[in-house]
Amino acid sequence: MIRGFCRRKPCRLLYLVFGWIGSGVFLCFLDVCVASAPIQSRQLQLIQVGNSYQIGVDTDPQWSWKIASGNSAPVFIAVSPEHYYPPTIVTFSYYTKTKLPGTNQALKGAALEAIVRSARNFGFDIKSQDVVLQPVKYRNFSGFSSAFTAEHQKTLQDVEVHVGRAVSGHPVSMTVITRPAKLPHLSHLISRIGNSFAPINDTN
Repeated sequence: MIRGFCRRKPCRLLYLVFGWIGSGVFLCFLDVCVASAPIQSRQLQLIQVGNSYQIGVDTDPQWSWKIASGNSAPVFIAVSPEHYYPPTIVTFSYYTKTKLPGTNQALKGAALEAIVRSARNFGFDIKSQDVVLQPVKYRNFSGFSSAFTAEHQKTLQDVEVHVGRAVSGHPVSMTVITRPAKLPHLSHLISRIGNSFAPINDTN
């Protein structure tokens, strides 16, 4: 099981960034500092990621963000600010070079495979039949999500993985990493970020 490794101030979360390989997902490790204390974000700043899409990041308080290169697509990475509780990392990718089949069953199968691979890359060995998929729908994509708890260097983190398909058929992935049992506190944040995703010139 994989987690971030935390030292008390600042807290470090080891997190993973998605890249699409066929119908699966690979992950690479990145190390980002966050901290903790109760502040609630309210506003979004829209960031354009290449010529592919725009996505929102909180500005009240201001989250840090960057766009990293990936093997299959740019990766948007947002990190909660100091004194934000619970400390959180969100990654988002949109894979314009790949398309998923149009049926719900195909989408569910692709999401299940991607989520199992993600969990295993976090060190959490889970079988496909043990994954509980939840349907998710945002303004410009829909799909499935699942959450698991992973451990790294004796520190636990909760991970929620969303895998979806945009209207164009291109895959979308969003991952949220936070402290154990804190994902319910982030439901509004996850919805705002997911709903802020908007493809740009998506004609293929």
